[in-house]
Amino acid sequence: MLTRILAALAALPLFFLAVYFTPPWVLPVALALLSGLAAYEMLHNTGMVKCPVLLTASVLLAAAAVLLDYFLTLPLIAFVMPAAAVIFTIGIFSKGEIPWQALFGAFFSAVFLPLAFGAIGRIQRMDGGDALILVPFIAAWGTDTCAYFAGRFFGKHKLAPIVSPKKTVEGAIGGVIGCILLMIAYAFAAEAIWDVTLSLPALAVLALVGSVISQIGDLSMSYIKRGLGIKDYGKIMPGHGGILDRFDSVLFTAPFTELLLMYITVVL
Repeated sequence: MLTRILAALAALPLFFLAVYFTPPWVLPVALALLSGLAAYEMLHNTGMVKCPVLLTASVLLAAAAVLLDYFLTLPLIAFVMPAAAVIFTIGIFSKGEIPWQALFGAFFSAVFLPLAFGAIGRIQRMDGGDALILVPFIAAWGTDTCAYFAGRFFGKHKLAPIVSPKKTVEGAIGGVIGCILLMIAYAFAAEAIWDVTLSLPALAVLALVGSVISQIGDLSMSYIKRGLGIKDYGKIMPGHGGILDRFDSVLFTAPFTELLLMYITVVL
């Protein structure tokens, strides 16, 4: 867990650079690269997909979907069905060499990953997006950090011992409480930096839901790793794993944050 925290801290300068100090096209391109790399990790590094054609198609689809969503604002259905057609057509003409599990894994990666990474770009385009874009990251990485220290000092009861033996109930609760406090503190920082007033009750709701979803995302990706018998999804960050290892919780908090922002008023 400590490596996750250190990796998040190391990634923050790059994130701020991509979001706030580069031309507008840099963020969607960066998100597309992350989506494509994550698809590669999910399919190739786990051994789920061995067919080069299917692997290449899935990676390209995962990256292209983010760009199409950002620049053309296409609805998700406009991409889901073409992606399904491409992936399953490859399976149909593989002469039975591609198992159905690989096809569903490829389809999942080509749709879920760009949906999750693309949510970051969609949040940025909302009113007050420069401030709101940090919310899913605070929910994910703030929860990680607070849960780590709460579990280390107060942890006694295992949360999900088979999936993640070191996580505790006390750590999970500490993660939620810490995330809410961090989000409230962020409201004051956002007002000072961007002159944006954020609703404290709304941010508290985002923090509560985001923190819980963050931990579900973390455990979900760990569950897949356990099932596949691997320690990390990749080695793109030496000593810290791959894209999926660093962004596992963000993949869940970003879409949920976007969804909540559609129905609750955060920017006053």
